[in-house]
Amino acid sequence: MGYTQWASTKFSSGEIGDTDISGSNADPDGDGLSNLLESAFGGNPKALDSVAISPALDVLGDKIQITFICDSNRPDLTYTVEASNDLTSWTTEIARSVGGATTIPVINLSIIFDSGTGARFVTVTDNADISASGKRFLRVKVNIP
Repeated sequence: MGYTQWASTKFSSGEIGDTDISGSNADPDGDGLSNLLESAFGGNPKALDSVAISPALDVLGDKIQITFICDSNRPDLTYTVEASNDLTSWTTEIARSVGGATTIPVINLSIIFDSGTGARFVTVTDNADISASGKRFLRVKVNIP
């Protein structure tokens, strides 16, 4: 299922014609997640559900990890986990899922737990040691290639 098909199940025909409501960058429920992210993480664009579906961060000793929902039923999406030391430069990709397929590490920059089927939780642990710098940030970037 692609974004257009997903949107057709969530919005009325009148809403589909209004990109301020149904467009991929719109946020009609005002919960801080665009419709594209709602669709990628299994949310409802008309419900305040961002807390339940947003990626979650955790610290494990000197490593950080991020857990997010990835859906193999969304062949139109690429999920990319990126790392940054300063929240300004997001140039380090550490994991990727193309078309909702099993998430794989980029080089050896991360450790992945991914069952690989359906809408499932994926956990990516960054291999960078945060004890030296004291800070490291992760995010999940979702796009339609």
